[in-house]
Parts: sequence; structure tokens; C-alpha cells
Amino acid sequence: MKQLISITLFLVLCSLSFGQNVMNVYKCDGSIIQLPVTCIDSITYSTYYLPTLTTVNITDIGSATATGGGDISSDGGIAVRSRGVCWSTSQNPEYNGSATSNGTGSGPFVSSITGLSANTTYYVRAYATNILGTAYGNELNFTTKTAYAIGDTGPAGGLVFYLDGNGGGLEAAPKSTEWPANQWGCSNSVIGSTNTGIGSGQANTTAIVNGCFTTGIAANLCNNLDVNGFNDWFLPSKDELGLMRTNLFANGLGNFDGYRYWSSSEESAVLAWWESMDLGNKAAGSKINTYFVRAVRAF
Repeated sequence: MKQLISITLFLVLCSLSFGQNVMNVYKCDGSIIQLPVTCIDSITYSTYYLPTLTTVNITDIGSATATGGGDISSDGGIAVRSRGVCWSTSQNPEYNGSATSNGTGSGPFVSSITGLSANTTYYVRAYATNILGTAYGNELNFTTKTAYAIGDTGPAGGLVFYLDGNGGGLEAAPKSTEWPANQWGCSNSVIGSTNTGIGSGQANTTAIVNGCFTTGIAANLCNNLDVNGFNDWFLPSKDELGLMRTNLFANGLGNFDGYRYWSSSEESAVLAWWESMDLGNKAAGSKINTYFVRAVRAF
């Protein structure tokens, strides 16, 4: 292990004279300090090491970004001057390549990894530098997500209609899985806990399935769907359904019928939100009405 020995000399002021015994102190830069032995009162020393650290798991992986970090358990006896993570498409990345700078000192830190290429495998290590040099944590690897566009075939074989800007999004199930005439279900009963925004469809569907035990209703059909081995489908929220119309139907994609489709957003004990694909109308309709159902999933 690379280490540095620091020597502290406690001296009595004196000068060299002929015939005295001399101790030579060799410095790292090659120079020499000469001290008369009779002038040395005591000598102490300390041993320093490179930092000790680990690389933390990579999270929030997108098509161009990810989140990483490290945890410095020991600074080696000397303060850490710089720290961060470094990454490369080759193993054993180093801090003088693609790297973050995340302050100084010991302990945990979080790093934002940016500028990545889609669908690419990267290797990453945390690093920490003190006066002795740079130490690295364990190496991890991850693969960025595929960069999708609206209308592309999604991971489960559906059509992508929403992108979150980080490699993820929503896809609508294939036309072959669509149901033409089904109730929202549980009229005169408040499910509660449903929302209308993008990203709320999954939670809405779970709330409906857990609170309404009528078989064959819209949310239940989506929840039980399995397409190409993917079984995480749900009934879209009001805003998600609107995006399906704007980004798919309005562009001639998805083979939607020009009729009303259910969302998972409840309005009251007897009403839930629907949208018409051909006209773009949206309103809260009776839960006992039978409308089209198209499942979606997040990726």
C-alpha cells in the first residue's frame, strides 16, 4: 500500500561546525536537509495512506444520464482533496478521463453522470485523491436505455406515446389487445385516491383493482394483460389518455377507433373520465357506460 511517513523534528537552534555528526533528511524532491545530531531533541513520525472507498450502486439510468457516487470510509490520515466518479466504455476508468468533481472530505457523496450514449455499456469507479495520489473504489457497470421516439415500437411491442426525457416513457398496448365495450365499474362506490396527471395511471389502476371487485371492468382487464411477457399494464389516467390521442391517434398511429375510451381517473361515485379519439372531447361519464379500453405501461 502506498504510504507517506511524515517526520517531525524538534530542534535546538545551532549551526553546523567542523567535526560534528550530521543526520541527513532526504526530501521527496531529492533535496537534503542536514542537521547536527547534537541539535536534535526528539523525532516523531506519522504514516499516511491512500484513501479507502467504495463505489455505490448506479441508479436512475436513462439513455444519456445516470446517478452514481461513492463512500469514503478513510481518508488515509490526510484530507481528501477531490472526489467523484469516473466512467468509460472500457474497464478501469480513471479520474483524468470522463469524471465528476464532488467536493472534498470523507463520507458518502452523490454524482450525476451525464453526456452518455444510448444503449451503451459503461464502467464506473468512485475516486478520491489526497496528497499521496488517487485511490479507486470497486468497479461497476451499467447499460444506458435505448433512445426512443414518439411512435416507435416500445420494449413490450406497443407504441411509444410519451417520453420522460431520461430514456423512459409510456407505450400503448397493440391494437390486438384492445377491448371494445366495457364498464368502468363500481358505480355508486367511491374508489378515491385516483389522479389525472401523467404518471398516475398505474397507481389509479391499483386503487381500482383493490377497491372494486367487479370482474371484467376496464382497470381489471388492463391489470391482467400480458403482452410479450410484460404484465405491468394499466388503465391510463385522464392526461395519459389525452397524450395517446395527441401523439398517436392524431398522427394516424395506433389503429384507434374513433370512439370514447376510458381513463382510470375517477370523478365521483358515479362518474369517471373518458376521451373521444376522433373529436378530442373529454368528460366525466357514467361508470356503467361501456367504452373502449386500451392498456398502457411505463418503461
